[in-house]
Amino acid sequence: MQEFDLPAQRKPELDLPMRNEAWFRQLADSVPGMIYQFQMAADGSLSFTFVSSGCRDLFELTPEAIQENANRLIEIIHPEDRPRFDHSVALSAQSLEPWQWEGRFILPSGKIRWIQGASRPVRQPNQAILWSGQLMDISQRKQMEAILKQLNDDLETRVEDRTQALLESQAQFQRLASNIPGVIFQCKLSPDGVVSFPYISEGYRHIYELLASQLDQQPFQSIHPDDEAIVQERMYQSAMTLAPFQQEYRILTASGKLKWLQTIARPTRQADGSILWDGVLIDITERKVAVEALQASESRFRELFERSADAILLLDGEVFIDCNKAAIEMLRCTSKEQVLQLHPSVLSPDVQPDGRPSFEKANEMIATAFAKGSQRFEWMHRRADGEDFWVEVVLTVIELEGRPTLYTVWREIGDRKAAETALAESEARFRTIAATMPGAIFQFCNRNGQWAVDYMSERFYDISGITAAEIMQDMNSFVNCQHPDDRDSYLQAIAESGEQLIPWVYEGRLIKPDGEVRWWRGESLPTKTQNNEIVFCGVLYDITNRKTAEDALKQFATQNQIKAKALEWQAARAYGWFDVLKSNLERQCHEFTGVLLGGAGRARTAACGVWRQPAFASDAAT
Repeated sequence: MQEFDLPAQRKPELDLPMRNEAWFRQLADSVPGMIYQFQMAADGSLSFTFVSSGCRDLFELTPEAIQENANRLIEIIHPEDRPRFDHSVALSAQSLEPWQWEGRFILPSGKIRWIQGASRPVRQPNQAILWSGQLMDISQRKQMEAILKQLNDDLETRVEDRTQALLESQAQFQRLASNIPGVIFQCKLSPDGVVSFPYISEGYRHIYELLASQLDQQPFQSIHPDDEAIVQERMYQSAMTLAPFQQEYRILTASGKLKWLQTIARPTRQADGSILWDGVLIDITERKVAVEALQASESRFRELFERSADAILLLDGEVFIDCNKAAIEMLRCTSKEQVLQLHPSVLSPDVQPDGRPSFEKANEMIATAFAKGSQRFEWMHRRADGEDFWVEVVLTVIELEGRPTLYTVWREIGDRKAAETALAESEARFRTIAATMPGAIFQFCNRNGQWAVDYMSERFYDISGITAAEIMQDMNSFVNCQHPDDRDSYLQAIAESGEQLIPWVYEGRLIKPDGEVRWWRGESLPTKTQNNEIVFCGVLYDITNRKTAEDALKQFATQNQIKAKALEWQAARAYGWFDVLKSNLERQCHEFTGVLLGGAGRARTAACGVWRQPAFASDAAT
């Protein structure tokens, strides 16, 4: 078989899957939490086919450890949450419905972390179930929920305590009044305008940081200057109309602290014309702070809502009731009025790319979001000018004015869709090249001392008789088919190339499953990744025909050398007799010259000798 060298301009395309994988890993590693692919094989075995580097911070485990053994992650699920996890996975695998779960993990360091997971299952051709999704740390949210629940429970307990205290007898009242939060008081307004406090519980010490005598002498001194006038006005109005006095206001304590108080009191006119209020005063500073924080949060939400680069809309389940500026610009509208009170399908083509009517599919997505709390999917929308565009839609259920509402986020993914199309075309070109080139393209690597084949083109079967799937499952299937005389040199060549990162070029023999012996050649340039993995990318091809031709040339050359030696020997023999003949001729010529000078008889004798010598030489040569 003829050898082929890959053209320089085609070599970068052979590295395309690695560049795509590196790009995807970089993208996945930048996403908060952990991006993963989780597989349940047909036999029920579990494995992770992909794990982003976020698992290091999330679970204190490396991606390699999780991919090597899925149970390393599953086994650290909190024992109390494990049954729900197993049930949710089994249910998702059976129904192929999206998987969502929240639970605790006990990390190797002993920390307990709340994790929220979401993914979508897809059944593979081999009947395996593959989930692709994301795991997020929700420990802080869970902690805040626990704190809010505790605060709510505490508040309810306080209210119950206060109600119970008011229902108890007068004897119990005095004892409880000194211990309940807040202040129980009687405030008296005399006909001459003097304000006094006939009774006030001990709680005033904690709130006002004043003695009772100081409170009598200057009852309005502690009230914040900005609130003093309104408190006095409401108090005198209550005295005149005998309407209950209810007011929230601020005070400045002796130490300079600012506190919010709420006073609720009912007035009665006394026999002497004075007004007596029986009431309760409660410190509502924490509640006010919480309200202000909520208002600030709502303000930030509104600011983020309006200034977000993503299109954000509020959907009450049927129509949009609000949207931000980015949504208007994305739809190329001029005002909110063009968007609000419309069903999502109105802002979409009649039919989605999968062939389903937009109205029907939109209602299905909305119903799923309300049922599960959130929903993420891709959607084709239509701008006001008629242009269709792809978005990723995230629907999240929130409480708005006492009713569930869908917080909707659109993010344009046209570039991503184009990239996916380009990637698919690129992969198709790569597979065409791999299928038609004379040789097999491969990628194998060494991970933590273990060799594995990540990719092998189908032409590998023509060379070795082993399918690409077989060697990707077990690299030893190729090692075992090496000729016994070549196996050690093959392994040594790979080891030296990986250790020194030098080009790997090797020629050897293999024995195909049918017993045929073939010569093969492998070429690659190893590289080391950031994870210290040694990766070989290269080509294998059959050189049996070339080796056969080389053997034939060697045999032909050997035969020619033997013939040349024989000719050389014959020539040497002939050349030796020629020297004898030449010597005799020279001697005879010399004698003949003498005859010419000395006599005719000797000349005739010499002449006879001359003609006899060649005959003798000829006979000797023969």
